[in-house]
Amino acid sequence: MLPTSYYSAIIQFSQPLLLTTLSFTSFGLALFLTPSIQPINFSIHWIAPAQAQTFNDEQIKSYASALIEIESLRQSILKEMAGKIGETTIPGLRCDDPKFLDAFPASARGVAKKYCDLSKEIVEEKYKLTPELFNKITIELSRDQGLKGRIQDAMRRLSSERKP
Repeated sequence: MLPTSYYSAIIQFSQPLLLTTLSFTSFGLALFLTPSIQPINFSIHWIAPAQAQTFNDEQIKSYASALIEIESLRQSILKEMAGKIGETTIPGLRCDDPKFLDAFPASARGVAKKYCDLSKEIVEEKYKLTPELFNKITIELSRDQGLKGRIQDAMRRLSSERKP
């Protein structure tokens, strides 16, 4: 891995040095760095490609615990909604989209909102995760098989601890 200072090299240049800048850009692209050119002050900032986040064991355990509880809540909310609207196919519960409530009949909107409120309470108050951290872990799960394995292991341990 290259040192952090390598990624954050800032090169100032004036308009006559455009050819030099193009050379640096080619060099950066060859090293898989993405140039970010800001025309106002003519500077280049090298940005490293996205790298996997590292999460500590406590964050993983909290995330896994929250997932288990939220899934249990989701199942009970879906049953409650099916009883209210008389359907077995219910739109997805997405608390990250403020307009998701519009997909539900008026009789089920309160139940859907309750799901989001309780999910937020589980994440923030019970397991002390910020929504940003919870969402970062969720996004990273799709990219990082190692992280996915750590969370699955934590969920298995938690599930076996909860069984009498």
